[in-house]
Amino acid sequence: AANRILRTVAEDRDVAAGYEIFHDVLAGVVLAWRTQHMAERALERERTTSHRRHRRLALVALLALIALAGTLALATWALAQRAQARDQARLAEARELMASALSQLATDPERSLRLALQATELEASERTEDVLRRALLDSRLRLRANVANPVDALATGAGGVIAAASAKTVTLLNGNLVQTANRPFSGRLFELGGDGAVVVSGRTISILDPRTGQIERRLQIPEHELPVRDVESGKPLPSIAAPTSVRYAALGPERTLLAISDGSRRTVIVNAVNGEGRHVLEQPSAVTALRFGPAARTLAVGGSDGSIRLWRVSTGKHRATLRFGHVGHVTDIAFSPRATLLATASTDGTARVWRVGSAQPVSVLPGHENFVNDVEFSANGSFVVTAGKDGTARVWRAENGESIAVLRGHGDSVSAAAFLPGGRRVVTAGVEGTLRIWDSVKQPPLRLVRGFRVPVARVGFAGGGIEAVTADGRLHVLSTDGEELAQRDAGEPAVERSADGATMRIEGKTAVVRRADGRELVLRGHRDIVTSAHFSPDGAYVVTASRDHDPIVWDARRGVAVRKLLGHFAIVSDARFSPDGRWIVTAGPGKPGLWDASTGELIYLFQGHEGILLSAAFDSTSRRIVTGGSDGTVQTYRCTICGHADELIALARARLAAAAPR
Repeated sequence: AANRILRTVAEDRDVAAGYEIFHDVLAGVVLAWRTQHMAERALERERTTSHRRHRRLALVALLALIALAGTLALATWALAQRAQARDQARLAEARELMASALSQLATDPERSLRLALQATELEASERTEDVLRRALLDSRLRLRANVANPVDALATGAGGVIAAASAKTVTLLNGNLVQTANRPFSGRLFELGGDGAVVVSGRTISILDPRTGQIERRLQIPEHELPVRDVESGKPLPSIAAPTSVRYAALGPERTLLAISDGSRRTVIVNAVNGEGRHVLEQPSAVTALRFGPAARTLAVGGSDGSIRLWRVSTGKHRATLRFGHVGHVTDIAFSPRATLLATASTDGTARVWRVGSAQPVSVLPGHENFVNDVEFSANGSFVVTAGKDGTARVWRAENGESIAVLRGHGDSVSAAAFLPGGRRVVTAGVEGTLRIWDSVKQPPLRLVRGFRVPVARVGFAGGGIEAVTADGRLHVLSTDGEELAQRDAGEPAVERSADGATMRIEGKTAVVRRADGRELVLRGHRDIVTSAHFSPDGAYVVTASRDHDPIVWDARRGVAVRKLLGHFAIVSDARFSPDGRWIVTAGPGKPGLWDASTGELIYLFQGHEGILLSAAFDSTSRRIVTGGSDGTVQTYRCTICGHADELIALARARLAAAAPR
């Protein structure tokens, strides 16, 4: 009270004593404090509200960021799922294409190749690569040409192919060039071959030059009788009855003789220069096919009873009958170039090969599912090609009837087939109006590099060339073209050593692997002397060759056999891995072999050597093979199917482009 802060309020009976401030002294201060206090409280509340607002905004922003991140993650996941779905769809499509390609291998190799190519372009993997390689191996079509009209007959020569389509058009096929020219003749065409062709229109016979397709001369067959003259004296002889029509005709060598028949039991041999008759040949069954032998000494006549009768052209006398073979009528006849063999085609779906001298059967060629329309020999007489109404042409080994190739793709009856020069390729003609050229031999030929007078014991690639060690102990350094660049003493072969330091030695029927740690593994399994033993590039495997004819692949670290390479049937002198480890080449008894190292599958055997092979090897690219043998030759081969997917794709595209319609 003395300081004028508080003062006592008088006590009341009903109210307790209290205090009050000195308003005149403290009221202003209190009001100022209150005002400041209220302002501070308001500021604090505003700060609290602002902090709360900022926290809400931060939370909202955080939630927005989380939502955005979730959206982005969801979008990324969706895109990934979409890409994965596309990948899965692409893989599924590739697998479907692979399955279709494999199923089409036996029926339509070109479609199989097309499907395998599409699968490999969708999925580059070992599976698609393997399917594409299989399709390439079975794909034999090399060229296709459309000629619009059904082709009746074919002739082949060094200049290409002459095809007569509906006896009105001759197509010259030279490489990729197809030229078509209308010819001034009409009628049914017979025997377009190396000696010419016969076109029959009514009773008019036109003889064509096979090189040009031009008419060389025409003969008019009289309706009743043919004049006959003695060959030596030229005096007239009693005439002979002419055929009522000309249904079958054959032209002899040099285009001087003609055999014609009306489809009855009679065949008439006619002088193709003046139209005079020579001989009448009578047989028990109706005539269905005619063909002269190469020297015109023999005429073969096929009959409706399935028999083939051989006649001497000079005398018209019956020589022999080939019977007890066909059960349908004979549709075509072909002589081998030396006239030692004769091939026949029939409506019974088979072709047959006969020995002309003994008139005995040699082989039966079954397999066609309908009539066999045409049959021809190769230039060396070793092979026969047949054309069938089932839409296929087939290549056979004449002596034993072995099926070499089935050529599918025409889709309709194949009217004619013939070998091209060289005997490897075949041209076929279909009634759908196409010509096709095929590679008929699955066993590819080796290319001769050089020949020596002594056996070639070892071969290999080195320094861009070839090294060949001959049996006299000399090492010959050759260029890839066969030029000898150097010669020296060969010396002993180097010790076989793996990438991880293991070494190899041969002990009789076993091979012994000595590991880098000193352990020795004895590879037991061969039944005869081991002739070679080589490591794979990574040292994981060993391949051994033996006189027991079955090379074996071994696990080099465990010493156990992994697989046998079954396909050779006599001594195998050498077996080696390719530098990329994917292939094995073997030097077999007469043919080198190419094998898939991972499966042991025989890809194919090569042709070219005579006698036992002694050595075979790959170059550094794993694409070229060199071989040497007891015949003294060094030969090579470029393995087009040994490449990876990109190389196989390029090869498949090239094949399909060449086989596309043009």
